[in-house]
Amino acid sequence: MLKGATWPILSLIGVLWICPAFAAKRDQVPSNLDIPDSPAGYDQQFQALFSAWSKKDNQKLDRLLADFEIPSEWFVQTFGGDEGAEMSKLYSDQFDDFKLHISRNFGMATTFGIKYVQSKYGRVPSQLLIRTDLNPTVKLVPVPKPPPESIQPLPPIQRFSAQSRVRVRNEENNISSWMDSYLYIDGKFRFLGRGAYPFWDAARIRLADPCAKPGEQTGGKLIARVEPEYPQSARERNIEGYVTARLTVAPDGTVSNVEITGGPPELVDAATKAFQQWRYTPFMNCGKPVEMRSAEHIKFSQH
Repeated sequence: MLKGATWPILSLIGVLWICPAFAAKRDQVPSNLDIPDSPAGYDQQFQALFSAWSKKDNQKLDRLLADFEIPSEWFVQTFGGDEGAEMSKLYSDQFDDFKLHISRNFGMATTFGIKYVQSKYGRVPSQLLIRTDLNPTVKLVPVPKPPPESIQPLPPIQRFSAQSRVRVRNEENNISSWMDSYLYIDGKFRFLGRGAYPFWDAARIRLADPCAKPGEQTGGKLIARVEPEYPQSARERNIEGYVTARLTVAPDGTVSNVEITGGPPELVDAATKAFQQWRYTPFMNCGKPVEMRSAEHIKFSQH
């Protein structure tokens, strides 16, 4: 997990700056045009996002973030009516987490960049950069769950890493890195899941370990998943669906808090009791166990 004091916005002036020509080039990409289905296309889409964030253009940032969201109608077209509607609800919660995750990582990269430059060079002009790379082969442990049965074929899952780097005197140094999964749909790269895992098998790592290699999982593996008891009253009334939650995982891997974020009210208590019994391998930050939050879900189905 990235750590560091929160710096006032004004501290960025004269310490870290974004090269105007570099940012202007990225801004030339109209959001209404299709992005090429290639690593260069993904970089084009992601760099525009970073440029809007850097300029604190919140209106443009929101619009560009929306381009990364899978359209709600896609779920129904791909998975059918009932299943598609449930998948869309589950995805929506994880996409909200993705938007926070992106802004948080950009902010933390800036903070770490400032600290790095000041400790190494003092107050000198520097440039914060974002580099992106395709990760075609990522060894995943555990292996992600397959998607639910679909009525339309899914596009290939593509995993991209982003590295925040600081350039000083023509020298670049890595500050932090993270990875997410995407599908290419309707001319844009659409967020699929945090890390290397799709939203239907939520990523266990909520913030990348800055000491880990891109795609490497250094902790946070779910090792004890307790299934809920299906409430009889809900079963008799044919109440089904997902219950989503943000779990706070203590440094020892136990669940210290459950924050329900969605689901049928009749199923919430049963899901909460199950979540509280889940156990993880400790989330790690450069070899030290740390507290972490993880988005999870439980599905209730009578079939």
